[in-house]
Amino acid sequence: MVSNITTKLLCLLLITTTFVLAAKDECEELRSYFDSKEDKIITVEYCEVEDEKLTRLSVIRDWDYELPEEYLLKIFSYENLVVLSTESFEITQTLINKLSELSNLEEFSATYSSFEDPALDYSPL
Repeated sequence: MVSNITTKLLCLLLITTTFVLAAKDECEELRSYFDSKEDKIITVEYCEVEDEKLTRLSVIRDWDYELPEEYLLKIFSYENLVVLSTESFEITQTLINKLSELSNLEEFSATYSSFEDPALDYSPL
């Protein structure tokens, strides 16, 4: 009898642990995704999860590199986003289209500056 209860508790623990690992926190999943990239173009500055779903996100783009569409698609794959903040993302038609697909989005903010110092040489090395 004790062995049966122990076995059931172990099975329940295993099932619960498996579920938690399978439903990996979407913030950690997104951070891991961008951290694994060699180019380090995107930095996840802030993210928040509600009911295991990514709801609030702030990302920064490194200006030294072109933003691959794959990265943009990854960010917009989280359809439960309520708040999205971007820094150094160009406002393109693709970005606008992706924003319109986020049905739960209540707030979007973008910080973008185009700065070129005429004293600097921007030609490729």
